[in-house]
Amino acid sequence: MKKSILALSAIVIAFQLCLGKSVNQFKCETHMKNLKSKKIYEMALFEITDEALSQFKALNQKTISALSGFKGYLNSHTYQSVSDPNLVLDVVAWETLEDAKRAAEIFEYDERFTDYKKAIKTIKYFDHVVEIDDNPQFQFRAVRDSDIFEFATINLDDQRKNGFSDSREPLFNYLGKTYDGFKQVTTYRSMSKAEVRIDFGVWENETVCERAQKELESHELLLNFMQHMDMKKEMIMAFFKRIR
Repeated sequence: MKKSILALSAIVIAFQLCLGKSVNQFKCETHMKNLKSKKIYEMALFEITDEALSQFKALNQKTISALSGFKGYLNSHTYQSVSDPNLVLDVVAWETLEDAKRAAEIFEYDERFTDYKKAIKTIKYFDHVVEIDDNPQFQFRAVRDSDIFEFATINLDDQRKNGFSDSREPLFNYLGKTYDGFKQVTTYRSMSKAEVRIDFGVWENETVCERAQKELESHELLLNFMQHMDMKKEMIMAFFKRIR
């Protein structure tokens, strides 16, 4: 991408915090092993130019075909905003962070990606993430190609972030039981920003999601969930359709 985030420091810090603490040595080693075994997801949210809109699907397919030959590439999906066709979300899965970073470096100078880079007008969000450790995914119903995908960034309050995992489980279980149109949700954590989480939800349509949001505005479960968030920081939320 035009701007690559180097997130290896997050792993180093996590390791350093465990050094010298024999009681937590096993937990530290297990944590590092889990990080290495998890898929790394590269999420890029960007706006494309008007000129590139008509040919974007072809450009995207050409780019992914080139990326698929890189070491560590696993799979990828591309999503287009429901309300703004120029807004695109690319999600690429890699075996390791090093694989993802190497691909980003090659992307900068390889001529195969020149047209794709020219098509990008503005990058809204770029990061490498992994699924959170505790109950990363809640799946209630089968996902279909026609479903709507909700992308939301969450900034946790540094003083209250420890209760986030406990608050999300009852909220999502309630959504799954109450709304037939709520299919699943997966939560990721940033590898470069300890306070950032990504919720990637799947709904039957945008209307169901908006109705749920309105009906839950003053619900205790949502309020408890939101108290762990830093509302002063910008939150990105958008609805997408999968185009590849």
